[in-house]
Amino acid sequence: MATSTKDYYEMLGVNKGTSQDDIKKAFRRLARKCHPDLNPGDKSAEQKFKDINEAYEVLGDPKKRADYDQFGKTPFEAGKGFADTARFREGFATGSGFDFGGTEDIFSDLFSGFGQEEVSLRGNDLRTSLGITLEEAYRGVTKPIILTREAPCKTCGGSGAESTRSCTTCKGAGVLQQKRG
Repeated sequence: MATSTKDYYEMLGVNKGTSQDDIKKAFRRLARKCHPDLNPGDKSAEQKFKDINEAYEVLGDPKKRADYDQFGKTPFEAGKGFADTARFREGFATGSGFDFGGTEDIFSDLFSGFGQEEVSLRGNDLRTSLGITLEEAYRGVTKPIILTREAPCKTCGGSGAESTRSCTTCKGAGVLQQKRG
């Protein structure tokens, strides 16, 4: 992807409140103007074409656009991206679990597309055993799972201490066990 730090809305010459239809029109207008086939050898036109494609890839998709509006450009940069997180959030919010379908790898379906914001933030892979019958494997099945993760203690903010003494909520650990599912 292009390394431009310019705002995607600016790249397409539109405002944040612009409709999806107008974003599409702006992209098409600029794409025709900057297309490399119409500007052979013009490196600046080629770069602008790459930039507007990058901007439209995000702003042209309502879900990606909402993520961009909330988080900015960082999640869409190489090595820092994330896919459609709505399905993941919805599975935990409803407590309904996930539909794992056929025999494909359960966790590649569950976590596919999740990138890492920084290398140091990547956690260990999650693995679990889930028993299904041959018929369930053939027809597909939805089964709830429970994931336990560590989250920073809200009382001490993850430091393990309140002022000068150990936190009474997490007992100095700085994290609490949370169960979802």
